[in-house]
Order: sequence, then structure tokens, then C-alpha cells
Amino acid sequence: MSQNINEMLQRASLQSIREFIAYGTKPCLLYSGNFETREREAYQAFCLALKRLLPDISEEHEIFTDLASLLAAYESLFLETGMLIGAKIVKDAYTLLESDEI
Repeated sequence: MSQNINEMLQRASLQSIREFIAYGTKPCLLYSGNFETREREAYQAFCLALKRLLPDISEEHEIFTDLASLLAAYESLFLETGMLIGAKIVKDAYTLLESDEI
């Protein structure tokens, strides 16, 4: 796990982080909704797609609970990764300032 995070941190650039913050998961499309709106809309889109595939499925079906658990795990991982990347950016900026290379 920490090896994966280290690889992510090595690949991270200010450009890619800026684009992720600006565009989220949909590059080239500006999205003005907040996190809760985006999450709700994505969940509703999944539910509609699943109901098209399985018209008789109930919203109380266990797959919806399993999906919510999966999304919570992803949210936690992305939050942790984002915090680590932010800390690395601060550390790199501080190191750069200390070295008088700016």
C-alpha cells in the first residue's frame, strides 16, 4: 500500500493536481457542483443504469449497500492520498524556499 502511495506521490505534479481540483474526474468539462451533488448524481446514475439492466431490482437490495460501502472506502482512500500529496507539495515548496532556488 505505501509503495503505491509513494508511486502516486512521485507521479504527482502541480499541473495534474490543479487539473484534478478544477475538473475532477471529467477532464475538459467544468463542473460547478459541490462534492455532495457530484456524489449524489453519480449514485443516481448508477441506480438508473442498474435498474435498466435489472428492472425488478429494489432500492433495498444488498447491492446498493455494498456499493455505498465501496464508495466510502474509495472516498477514504482518495482523501488520505490527497492529504499525502498536499503534504508532499508543502514539503517540496518549503525545501525549495529554504534552498533559495526560486
